[in-house]
Amino acid sequence: MTIPVEPIYIGSRFVNIKFYAMPRNPGDPQMIAGTLTLMPDEAALTLDALIGPTGPRGLPSPFWRPEFASTITNPADLPDGLGDADAGRAWYIAGFWHIWDGDNWQVILGAIPGPPGLTPNLSITAELVAASSTPYGEIVVQDGGTDENPTFHLLIPGLIGPKGDNSRISESLDFHGEPLDGQTILWNAANERWEPGDASQQAVKYITIPEGSFGPAGTFSQARTVVAAPTIVGQDSAYNLKVGGHLRWKRSGLFNSAQVCVEVRYLPQGSADAPESGQLCGKALYDPSTLDAETIAHIRDHWSDTSNPSRAVGPESSVGRISKGQGIDVYVILYRQGGSGGYTYATLESHLSLELIPVS
Repeated sequence: MTIPVEPIYIGSRFVNIKFYAMPRNPGDPQMIAGTLTLMPDEAALTLDALIGPTGPRGLPSPFWRPEFASTITNPADLPDGLGDADAGRAWYIAGFWHIWDGDNWQVILGAIPGPPGLTPNLSITAELVAASSTPYGEIVVQDGGTDENPTFHLLIPGLIGPKGDNSRISESLDFHGEPLDGQTILWNAANERWEPGDASQQAVKYITIPEGSFGPAGTFSQARTVVAAPTIVGQDSAYNLKVGGHLRWKRSGLFNSAQVCVEVRYLPQGSADAPESGQLCGKALYDPSTLDAETIAHIRDHWSDTSNPSRAVGPESSVGRISKGQGIDVYVILYRQGGSGGYTYATLESHLSLELIPVS
């Protein structure tokens, strides 16, 4: 076995050096246990050391379970009655670890813990950066900030694809309906979805009643005959109703003097009242020149009659005003206002137009 000539470094530790003088009588031999060299930046202690053969494998170091929350400051206050289940429990007292190994206490010098540090306020951001050919690669981390507020910015490689198509409004899940030319998109709060509609809520709405909605055709003897009964559902705003249209009728049989006019009236939707009791809103006057030939009656808006000659529509008037949300049933009535005899009605080319003029 060869013993090294040079000193062997075996470790270092910060120490507090105390100097003592060992008194001796004159003539006594010097007593030197070792040498200690002090230099400006370090102190070196050289000791005698014998290096022998390698010894047997030692027992593994016990697993420590430090009691960091302990308030014990005196070893005499350490708990009694510890057993095998407590092996590894360790208390740090005055610079030394007191470790219970299951049978006895072991005391070793420990480091002096410093005060708890600040909890860092960590923030992480990321951005996609263009990659050369593949979306996979090394993520670059750019750190910054302070110990208390560290920041990390991630540069993630990825391939940037071509620009996609714009979103199509008509294909959105919260859009319903087929828009017409000139319409815009309006929010329907009741249905919680977007729908096509007029850009202005004050736009006039126009409705027509076609020939197929009139009838039945035939010859009638009663004073009044309803030949059409369309319904207008409640609207989002109040409005005045304006009517127009035309239809055909003629006297039936010989010696017939029937004087027939056409009335347009309306009642609240679902009303059980007779149609002739509804509000008068349109009329085609009887033409005195009517003979046995077919007559074309031209319907115009009309609001007054002999029982109420002053009835008129105006900005401040309730006449003809249909309230917001109120549905109405409209009736087109053939009315024999004078003379005698029956009258024949043909649905051919019958027509009624309705304008809904919004009012505030």
